[in-house]
Amino acid sequence: MSIGYFNGAWRPAAEITIGLDDLGFIQGVTAVERLRTYQGCLFETDAHLVRFERTLLAIGLDSADNELRSPALKRTLDQLLERNADWIQAAGEVGVTIFATPGRGLVANDGGPRKPTLGIVCTPLDQPTIQRRQRDGQVLVVTGVQQTPAESWPRDIKVRSRLHYYLADQEARCRSSGALGVLLDQDGGLTETSQANLAIVREGKIVSPPAERVLPGVTEQVVRRYAGRLGIEWREQNLPPSCLESVDEILLMGTTYGVWNGWMADRQPTVSHPGPVCEQLQNAFPDSRPPSGHTSIQSSL
Repeated sequence: MSIGYFNGAWRPAAEITIGLDDLGFIQGVTAVERLRTYQGCLFETDAHLVRFERTLLAIGLDSADNELRSPALKRTLDQLLERNADWIQAAGEVGVTIFATPGRGLVANDGGPRKPTLGIVCTPLDQPTIQRRQRDGQVLVVTGVQQTPAESWPRDIKVRSRLHYYLADQEARCRSSGALGVLLDQDGGLTETSQANLAIVREGKIVSPPAERVLPGVTEQVVRRYAGRLGIEWREQNLPPSCLESVDEILLMGTTYGVWNGWMADRQPTVSHPGPVCEQLQNAFPDSRPPSGHTSIQSSL
């Protein structure tokens, strides 16, 4: 059993729970980051913690507790890996989730500021599913569910208020078993899925939705850097659903699966998976085995 961190103490991960009076449950106010390991090491830790700090600031937890600050979180993450070293070795690659809420109760019992809730846990990754996604791709359905307006909360923060993602996937799976739902913006443009950022490939060039329309994915940033090293042009523009009818590849990018291809449920894929651009980009990740002449991005970042 893995060991997790919760409100200043180490305990079995299975015993870590949020109280029914915690604002993370009452109102879904939860900042979250999901990391993963490659070859036993956490990947892009700094980028994840920068986004976590941005989320804490947006929900008013940026100065709530020193243990929420990046230096303290880095030390806690190091301890997490040390305490779980044998378990991680047996499990293979693992995911690590950091979450924080404003704490318990709508108001503190003494009328003062609440003590925030902080938890960090690790879970095994399903390697067969990851390999299957990277090899065979993922079926997609464009849904009628819209992305949350920026006026509700900033799109560049990662929170657990994800009802829109859930509803999009529910709609998608009613139309095609196992599909992921693609959400739309208020003007009908494509945004992202519940698990990944999205981009299209046309004539060897990558096009993604404008950055301000989606959660800025840590994995997408890695893929962008690697694409630049390969000389692959990448631009941002509004993508109407009709653009998916004439693309060479659809790229999906997320922490758990890295980068993989998507294909629309109502048409057969036009390329075998992974497609040529996707296959090149998969070499950005440390567990890839790049062809001769290509260098893993991990070794040069």
